[in-house]
Amino acid sequence: MKALKYRAVFKNGRACAWLHRVRNLSGAYVIRKKSTHEVQYVGESHSGALAKTIKRHFYIWRDSSRLHYVITGSVYNYEVAIRLCPPNAAKSVQNDLINKLMPQKNKSGFEKEDVGF
Repeated sequence: MKALKYRAVFKNGRACAWLHRVRNLSGAYVIRKKSTHEVQYVGESHSGALAKTIKRHFYIWRDSSRLHYVITGSVYNYEVAIRLCPPNAAKSVQNDLINKLMPQKNKSGFEKEDVGF
């Protein structure tokens, strides 16, 4: 498996250009702390909205159907790597990355009280 390339998501209060380039693509992504390289979360987008899906982790929001896990603290303390793939492979790629990286927040049975990273 090719090595992951981690990048900042925001710079000077704006989303970085690389994120704009993947906005209509599908794939899996990894969020980790910059300082410790500790992997926090692995997710996927199979709907062609990879950038939007990644950015949602950096905003606090909820809807009536489910709690969304968001980064707490400065968005500048985290970086993201992506692995592009066809929509039908995104969940499989995500699961492979979860098994390999053992992220902090990918576990079954999150309780409603869990509020994020």
